Amino acid sequence: MGCPTSCTCGHLTANNEVDPQAAQDWLGHELLRNYVPADELNVLEAVFRDLGLPELADHLIKHKFPSDPKVCSGDFGEALSGALFRRVRRWCVPILKLRYKHRPDQPVQGVMGDLLSSITFVAARLSERGLTLGSHIGQLLVSEFRVERHIVLVQDERHRDRRVVERLEPELTEQTEVTVIRLPELRDLIGDAYASAATAPARIAARRNGGSAHGTAGADRGQSRG
Repeated sequence: MGCPTSCTCGHLTANNEVDPQAAQDWLGHELLRNYVPADELNVLEAVFRDLGLPELADHLIKHKFPSDPKVCSGDFGEALSGALFRRVRRWCVPILKLRYKHRPDQPVQGVMGDLLSSITFVAARLSERGLTLGSHIGQLLVSEFRVERHIVLVQDERHRDRRVVERLEPELTEQTEVTVIRLPELRDLIGDAYASAATAPARIAARRNGGSAHGTAGADRGQSRG
């Protein structure tokens, strides 16, 4: 189990190495917050209070997280990219688009069709939250603007392939910054991160109560999918 080179999960061992369990918990928390905002999580915790946190974990796996491995990989990259920009580069990331999925295994509607539709989507979501930033971004539809282009690639470090970047080059007609994040055992890491995301509410509740809850929700991703 690994973590990005500049991981900010904040838990180190005595040898100044990333604590694998802490890194997995951090990735799980990042995935969860990308799908479920805090106020919705509070509602879910209240609804499932009598049934218990394992039932909440099962609900997240069945109704919030994707089951298609390709979609899981793409969503994981989306969440990790957002964490990179927010936690490492200290950028504002006001929209977590995975929260706006209609179905877990489908893309977010109205996003990435083209730049103008993406601007409209972001402006609308910010305005729904009463943020004046939404109207400012909306003005880009009728104004001259320049866009910074960034691509984040998440690769398994055992199968690193420079050709992936080289194949992008003919498609890049404007200056673009490419960031490559290499992680060990990527497929297993993604599965473990989703399992951790399902049990994250149990860890959050345990912290509130001053206890520990690693794996207490008992959600094995493969078993829960049946």
